[in-house]
Amino acid sequence: MASASEKNVHVWDAATADNIITNNQHKDCIRAVAWSPNGRYLASASDDKTVQVRSVVAE
Repeated sequence: MASASEKNVHVWDAATADNIITNNQHKDCIRAVAWSPNGRYLASASDDKTVQVRSVVAE
């Protein structure tokens, strides 16, 4: 599960409710988060006019 608050993206373990990833690379408020169809990537869109895509799977 993923959520956003202000400039932070959070990835949560749905089974334990633990916050397993916090990413704060945006410079303005995040307006949207979306998973890739295969569940390996998370995209976030911000008012800073950027979209960031990050891998959420350990390499």
